[in-house]
Amino acid sequence: ISSIREEKKHSISSVIGKKYDLQTNQVRECLRPRKISVSEHSCQALPTPIINLGFPKMGSSSAHAFFGCGGLTSMHYRCNYAKACAECIRESIEAGEPPFSRCDKADAYTQI
Repeated sequence: ISSIREEKKHSISSVIGKKYDLQTNQVRECLRPRKISVSEHSCQALPTPIINLGFPKMGSSSAHAFFGCGGLTSMHYRCNYAKACAECIRESIEAGEPPFSRCDKADAYTQI
């Protein structure tokens, strides 16, 4: 039981560490506003879901952390508790449904 508590404690601190720099006690870069030279009216929200397609080791975990840090629901590899995203997408297509219809809903899918 103590090892489970330690594992849970570690995972909670790693989540907090993703949003805050624990050494400087400041909000991480992904949540800090930036001064940009693009006019405000040309900045628009991206349509969802955002789909990141790429090869392994191409930053999908970083993209997942970024979207999560920004408050979006993000799926990384698993699109529900039991299945990988590729599995639920394949099942949806084989059933003649839209690709993500059998996957849990998310704002971003960062590894399919």
